[in-house]
Amino acid sequence: NGNVWEWCSDWHEDYSSEKLVNPKGPAVGESKVGRGASYDANPWHCRTASRSFVKPSFRRPGFRLAKDYE
Repeated sequence: NGNVWEWCSDWHEDYSSEKLVNPKGPAVGESKVGRGASYDANPWHCRTASRSFVKPSFRRPGFRLAKDYE
């Protein structure tokens, strides 16, 4: 956390007011979801809960490994 921005596969849009588990982003968009921030970001962004947008042209994203829980 805080080492690199984590570039998620969802397109970015504001969260819905509905209570959802693992909400999906829109099918298309202009920016991807970015989480976590990088080493040179301010401390507020260097949190797991930090969520922002990242343009697809961004050249320094990291990624988050995930596995379905069985």
